[in-house]
Amino acid sequence: MPAWIATNLLSMFQTFLEGLATAVTVLVLSLYFLADMPRLRRRAQLIAPDRHRERVRRIVDTAVDKVGTYMIGNAVISLIAGAVAYLGLMIFDVPFALPLALIVAITDLIPLVGATLGMAVCGTVAAMAAGLWPAAIAIVLWLLAYQQLENYWIVPRMMRRSLDMPSLAVLLAGLVGAALLGLIGALMAIPIAATIKAVIAELRTPLPPPGYAIDHPVDDPELSQLAAEADPAVPAMRAAAD
Repeated sequence: MPAWIATNLLSMFQTFLEGLATAVTVLVLSLYFLADMPRLRRRAQLIAPDRHRERVRRIVDTAVDKVGTYMIGNAVISLIAGAVAYLGLMIFDVPFALPLALIVAITDLIPLVGATLGMAVCGTVAAMAAGLWPAAIAIVLWLLAYQQLENYWIVPRMMRRSLDMPSLAVLLAGLVGAALLGLIGALMAIPIAATIKAVIAELRTPLPPPGYAIDHPVDDPELSQLAAEADPAVPAMRAAAD
């Protein structure tokens, strides 16, 4: 029995580390791209033809907005999970309520297995510190009930409002992403789906007539400088057009 418990605890800890590493990697890369996004947006505009530059800017801005909104929403959901866990730990008189609640909030950021890992940690600590019944079983049932509420009500509703997507689409995007790419797919599937939806809506907007971008250039000195570096003839063409 002790060997079985030790083996399962080791496996759970390895899964926790893998999920945490995945979440941190995606978070760091997302923050890097968000910080570097103004330059990337201007480069994307520069590559695009004149008529498409405003559309490219709107698409890039939409993608950044969707990713940022998703990250904020995910953080809020994790805080809710931590608060609910803390309330349950206090009700059932489980020791170390605050550290355990922080663990639940952190693991809740990990898709698929995060909520289960947090529940397992709380149940294990409660069983060792306060006994299997009622503390450990009660806190596991409490967190299990909240997990169902989060998966099927809180997450779809919050993502629907922040990402402008139906609740069913949010749920399906997460399931498809998890099936295709595992943890990373589950973490990024929802903002990617929201971005695709916004891009499709943008592509339905008609383009301006030919010559519009040259006759009405975007008032962006940095973009104009990049365009001049890429093609010295651009300023002369615009001056001639004026």
